[in-house]
Amino acid sequence: MECLKPSEVFQTKSDPTYHGRGIGSRLIKYIEKLIGSNLQVDVNEQNDGAYTFYKRLGFVLIGRSELDSSGRPFPILHLAITS
Repeated sequence: MECLKPSEVFQTKSDPTYHGRGIGSRLIKYIEKLIGSNLQVDVNEQNDGAYTFYKRLGFVLIGRSELDSSGRPFPILHLAITS
């Protein structure tokens, strides 16, 4: 887990072997305990699995960028959750 700002989840990863076992959900709940429940995350638009995961946890789309943070043509979805 990496955080760039107090409310921004920069990167989370789990081994695909363990997907669907609640590890990611527990990780997000742990992050909420650490930094609060107003979280933001960016996902690559092509990453349907990540978008579905965060949507299931209550994140909503708040914006979209045509380019990634390096200026490459990989659209990014900006998501947020507030409890």
